[in-house]
Amino acid sequence: DIASLLNDIGSIYYKKGDYKKALEYYKKSYEVRKIAYIDNPNHPEIAYSFNCIGNVYYKKCNYKKALEYLEISYKIRLIVYA
Repeated sequence: DIASLLNDIGSIYYKKGDYKKALEYYKKSYEVRKIAYIDNPNHPEIAYSFNCIGNVYYKKCNYKKALEYLEISYKIRLIVYA
């Protein structure tokens, strides 16, 4: 699907250390998933998007933003898997 493809492109940029481009593609992936799962904002794929975005902010040493996104991912996963 398109969201996974965008996420994969983001992952390539992440591995190359191009965090600006990684963030761009992870956010695009999130936007597609947000629409795809409009009836289920707590879908695991939404949590995965937040996790990826949080990891980029962590690598960029923006710990406040990283924590924000990673906590959202965590809360969604608690709802899904609890």
